[in-house]
Amino acid sequence: MPAKEEKQPEAQDLQAPQLVAPVEVPPAPQAFHTEGDLPAVEQGGPTPMTATASQLAFAEKPKADSAAIDHGMFQPEEYKHACEASGNADKWQDKYRNGYTASTHWSAGKHPHEFTLKKGHSASAAIEDFMKGPTIADFRVISVADQLDELRDELGDATFDRLFGSAGAHDSNIPAQQRLHISSEMYTTPFVDQMKAIAREDEEKHNKPEAEEPKASTPEEEQKQPRPKAEAQQARDEDLDEIQSDMGFASDDLQRM
Repeated sequence: MPAKEEKQPEAQDLQAPQLVAPVEVPPAPQAFHTEGDLPAVEQGGPTPMTATASQLAFAEKPKADSAAIDHGMFQPEEYKHACEASGNADKWQDKYRNGYTASTHWSAGKHPHEFTLKKGHSASAAIEDFMKGPTIADFRVISVADQLDELRDELGDATFDRLFGSAGAHDSNIPAQQRLHISSEMYTTPFVDQMKAIAREDEEKHNKPEAEEPKASTPEEEQKQPRPKAEAQQARDEDLDEIQSDMGFASDDLQRM
């Protein structure tokens, strides 16, 4: 008998398994509670980000540092603006428009922006204090002060004081017109050259060798001048002696005759 054919298994239709989308589960409803911990709040009042407009407007603002306006020289409007910018507007006074300095070495002159050194005060200390300020003055006065300080440095404090204002006893010897002063009118004058000329004259005076005093000499004895008659008699006697000599005998011989 023929062998039985093996029955072949039927081919199976293999397909890739299909992906099934996950089922979306709705989120659980959140429960809101009125109780619980409150978030921490920063202490110290409202900040610029949280404060209201009225709070910012009426809040007390700290004053800025006034060191910038407590030293130096300023023109009037410049000082006024500096006071306002530093939050110290109350430091400005309208009288400053005519000039002002905090230095106690100076007295106000007859004209605006004019300063005169007080008697018995050091000129060198006064000009340094004037520049230290605060000093409010015309720009011309500020320029004059700068030039005077350069001259002080060139001459030295001792010479500057001796010539233009001293805190010592020598102050009384300084002429009034020579005493240190500052004004806007000096801006157009050669005041530095004039002050240097005064310094040169002073130097020559101190460096000039002292003239030797003439030695006291004993006056020669005055010769007694013969009286006119005696002088005439002396002349006649001399003539007589000459005649007698020519004749060969002397006056003694005439007496014996």
